[in-house]
Amino acid sequence: MTSEIKANVTREDYASFNTHLFIKRNVKKYIVLSIVMSLALPFLITSKSTPELSDFILTFIVYNLFFWLVIYNRLRKTKNIPMEGGPTLGERKYIISDSEFICENEMAFSKIRWDGIKCVDISKKAIYLFVDTNQAFIIPRRTFPDLITENEFVELINRKVKL
Repeated sequence: MTSEIKANVTREDYASFNTHLFIKRNVKKYIVLSIVMSLALPFLITSKSTPELSDFILTFIVYNLFFWLVIYNRLRKTKNIPMEGGPTLGERKYIISDSEFICENEMAFSKIRWDGIKCVDISKKAIYLFVDTNQAFIIPRRTFPDLITENEFVELINRKVKL
C-alpha cells in the first residue's frame, strides 16, 4: 500500500521546527543556566560583601530579560537560514510505502527505510519525522484537510516506525 501527501514547507515552518528543537532539547539547560547566573551575578557586581534581596531581584529581572530576548531573536532569525529555491523550502511530495518514506521536490529526492526514522514529534504547527538529532522531515499540519485525515496519517506513520 502506498499513499501520497503534498505539502508546502515555508520559512515559518522551518522557524517553528527550530523552536521545537530548542524547547525539546535545550530549554531545561537554559533555565538552569539562567537561575545560576541570576544567583551568582549579584555577588560579582555589588560592592557589598552580602548582596541584598533587591540586588538579586534586579539582577534576575535584567539578566533574564536580556538573556531570553537574545534567545528569542536567535530563534526568530532561523527562518532566514534556508536558501531561497533550495531543497529545504517549497512544494514537496511525501510518499509512504510499506518499506520506506520518500520525500521529493524539484531539487531533491530522499528515501529512508522506516527503521531510519528515530522519532515522531507532533507540535501545534507540524509533524516532525526525525532521522537524526537535528534533522527531520517537516510536515505542516495545515497540509491535512481535517483532523481525521491528520490522525490517520499519524497512526499510519506510528505503525510503520514501530518506536
